[in-house]
This record gives sequence, C-alpha cells and structure tokens, in this order.
Amino acid sequence: MNTWKAILAVLVIFGAGLVTGTVLNRTSIAKPAPVPRPAGPPAKKPIQLRRVELMMQVQKELKLTPEQRERIEKIIGDGQERISDLWDQVAPEIQDEYDDVQINFYKELTPEQKKRFDD
Repeated sequence: MNTWKAILAVLVIFGAGLVTGTVLNRTSIAKPAPVPRPAGPPAKKPIQLRRVELMMQVQKELKLTPEQRERIEKIIGDGQERISDLWDQVAPEIQDEYDDVQINFYKELTPEQKKRFDD
C-alpha cells in the first residue's frame, strides 16, 4: 500500500510541476521584460499533451487497469486545475519579484558587460 501512496505522490508532484512550468511560461511571455533577456528555453508543451504522455508512461510502467487509469487521470486533472487557480493568484507577485531581480542584476553590470549581456 505504501508503494501506491509513493507512486500517487510522485504523480501529483509531477502534475504540479507541469502546471507550474506552464503558468510560469505563460506569465513570462505575457509581460514584457524590463531588461533584455537571452533567448529562453523552447516553449513548453500544452498541459493536455503532457498529461497524455504521463499517463502513457504510468500505464506502461504500472500496467493500470482501465478503472485505475480513469481515476488517476481525474486526480491529476483536478490537481492541475487547483494548482493553476493558486498560480493565478500569486503569479503577478512572482513576476514582479523576478523583474526586480533582473533590474538589480542589470544595474550591477558595467557598460561593456551590459553590451555583452544584451548580445
């Protein structure tokens, strides 16, 4: 039984990470940066696609029954929705803090370093 709890915890944490990455990616694109940034990582995959990939991996590794798969998909989906709602509340504050860090970082650079950073 403890093994299933651990597996479920991993699935929930993985799902939370997916939502977090998506929300952070979406909020960093929606608000222009105050200072130039180097090219970022490639765009994240849509949540639905990653959920399908996760379920395929879990199905393959754990050989879930159809009933288990259905219940686990619902658990992950519901968790992602709750996490997304939470991120909607805190994302603006996180973005503001991120912007402040970037501005202060940029202020510490010499003009030559700023040029290299911008390039």
